[in-house]
Amino acid sequence: HPRLEMSVQVNSNSYSYKKIEILTKHVQKFKKDNSSRRGLLLMIERRRKLLSYIKKKDSAVYLEILTKLGLRK
Repeated sequence: HPRLEMSVQVNSNSYSYKKIEILTKHVQKFKKDNSSRRGLLLMIERRRKLLSYIKKKDSAVYLEILTKLGLRK
């Protein structure tokens, strides 16, 4: 379904850049903040799963998202 794929793309983008970047800086500064570290790891894992799904469905969209977000393969 095109709507489902679009929804997945939007979710992968919303879970990506800003939230993860902010939390990464926070965790680097406050090394003992394990609850924030756990939240960061959960966000990264969820984004990884969504991107994996997109890669299976449409590799062109997957590569476009990777370049837009500045992620490595």
